Amino acid sequence: MVDGHAKSFVIDVQPLSSDGEKLLLICFVEAMAPAKATAKSASSRDASRIAELERELEAARAELEDGARSLEASDEEQRAINEEALSVNEEYQSTNEELLTSKEELQ
Repeated sequence: MVDGHAKSFVIDVQPLSSDGEKLLLICFVEAMAPAKATAKSASSRDASRIAELERELEAARAELEDGARSLEASDEEQRAINEEALSVNEEYQSTNEELLTSKEELQ
């Protein structure tokens, strides 16, 4: 309070470096006080906007979790496919070796 009147201010923080040391400069900047009627309507608008953003954030989180679960399932499926492909390749190699052996025996 200054002279019995409340003053509004904004806190501004700026990073500084002095002699290799990292510092923070904190400034208290006097702000114009908004009209009371405007402050109340802005406050209710801000509250509704905040609620809307929170709903959007929750929906985005849920969508992200669903995507992560889907990605994990796809990863497991891909691993199973790769294992099956390796197994088929091993069988192919074994069959090829058997055919070469049979060919040599026939000659």
